[in-house]
Amino acid sequence: KKLWSMLDEAYIKDLNKFIAYVNEIINAGKSFVRTCKQLTKGISKLNDTHLVKRYEQFQKIYVDYFVHLWLTFIVNELLSNKVTEAINNLDLTQEERHRLLVHATQSIKPASIMLLADKAKKRNIKQLTREFSWITTLNIYDEPATEEDIKCRISHNKETLITPAIPPSISLLVKASRENAYIKDRRDDYRRMGTYYAIPLYEEIGKRLKLTRKELAFLTPDEIVEGLLHNIQLKFKAKRRQEHGFMMRWNSNKLVFEDNLNKINEIKKKWGLIASIEKKVNEFKGIIGCKGRITGKVKIVTTAKELNKVGKGDIMVSVTTNPDYIPGMERASAFITDEGGMTCHAAIVAREMKKPCIVGVNIATKILKDGDLVEVDANTGVVKRL
Repeated sequence: KKLWSMLDEAYIKDLNKFIAYVNEIINAGKSFVRTCKQLTKGISKLNDTHLVKRYEQFQKIYVDYFVHLWLTFIVNELLSNKVTEAINNLDLTQEERHRLLVHATQSIKPASIMLLADKAKKRNIKQLTREFSWITTLNIYDEPATEEDIKCRISHNKETLITPAIPPSISLLVKASRENAYIKDRRDDYRRMGTYYAIPLYEEIGKRLKLTRKELAFLTPDEIVEGLLHNIQLKFKAKRRQEHGFMMRWNSNKLVFEDNLNKINEIKKKWGLIASIEKKVNEFKGIIGCKGRITGKVKIVTTAKELNKVGKGDIMVSVTTNPDYIPGMERASAFITDEGGMTCHAAIVAREMKKPCIVGVNIATKILKDGDLVEVDANTGVVKRL
């Protein structure tokens, strides 16, 4: 609560400060990418001690950049609430308010998928793959984009929307909201690029520890450092966590890592983290992202790799969405997400595509399953399992 209050004071009450903050994030992102490039130079010639130093440098800049990634989540929520409230208070028709909100949540310039789609008009697929090979590497275990990945991501044709008249009283707020829509995607672009350029570092570490990049992702930085400096075998530990899961928790002023499944479940029960959701719930409500009403079969999507199961007319259900999800969203007839509000990614894309969308449901991915027939009534914000 203290952090939310501080960020509201720092960036939302003075919107010019927020617009300056956007430039700060962009500069931080560019610096992150540059440093990641530099850290991988000549790593194969380094001894284990010097390789550890490079790895620790990468960990530090990665954590530093994540400050911007996480603060933006909160600032986005604060700004979204402010712009939605301001537009709803205007003396306009419902349709005029809707058009103004759609405009206010449109990115001021293209980032991520939209940037790729723009460049696709002038470049062939091989050139695009070289230039955007980072677009799939959100995490260190992800593989760089293939030509097929790029083809999937340039299929979206963004509709050209007419700019509505913007009342002078909210013009700065609308500008800040559109800058916010841009930075939400662009900050992740820099994360993807930095991660992409760090792949050789992880490949070299993996080679020395006899682990894949995927397996390295299941180890803590301390374990990786210990493994390199003292030739410790980590294969079994990584495999166990990959297969059974793990938990990190803050306990007695330090981070505790737990990979015993029975203990994890005990802790989750104690802390109330295992939700007792009634599986027979057949109706629930959320926030209207885009109005409409439609019936279709549910397809649960937890990662972009599962998008191929979304067919034409399906209802796509996910925890949240990001630009990677757009190919599946194009085929789906409606979207339901556990997280988000009026200006989240799913709601913005839904309004662009004019598809029914209900967000902020919290429980959709827990109580629905693939193949369920549901009615999405985004005029009232209600989802019914039929």
